[in-house]
Amino acid sequence: MTTWAILGHFFHGLTFFTLGLMIYFLQYRSRRIILARRLSWLEAFLFCEAIIAWNDLLVRLSPNLSFLPVVIRLPILAIGYSFLVAFGLQAFLIKNDVNDDETGQARWLLVGVHLLWLIPYLVALNATSTSTSQLTQDAEVLVRYG
Repeated sequence: MTTWAILGHFFHGLTFFTLGLMIYFLQYRSRRIILARRLSWLEAFLFCEAIIAWNDLLVRLSPNLSFLPVVIRLPILAIGYSFLVAFGLQAFLIKNDVNDDETGQARWLLVGVHLLWLIPYLVALNATSTSTSQLTQDAEVLVRYG
């Protein structure tokens, strides 16, 4: 792997991590803006994506060194993209009232429905794949597609 590829992968993860930190620190300053209340979903996606990007960099640098096993990597990726979908859906579900207990429950319902939608695909993928490496590659494509 060339130096430029290593730097590119590192800055890919660093960009997501920096955006996540920026949202974390700034969302409480602007609680009056309705959309800013929902930025925690985007923040969670950014942190998950940064973890995955840095894990992929470590795996490419040293195949023996990986702080996330495949069994944990795929759920983190799926949860991150579920948070991204929930953030996108909530952009259309903004309520103008200050008390958003109902929307808080609707948030978790959206994430749960999204994860339930992926379960049949994961079961079919598990039944048709022959090797573990092919299964993990196909599952990653499915997670990113979902």
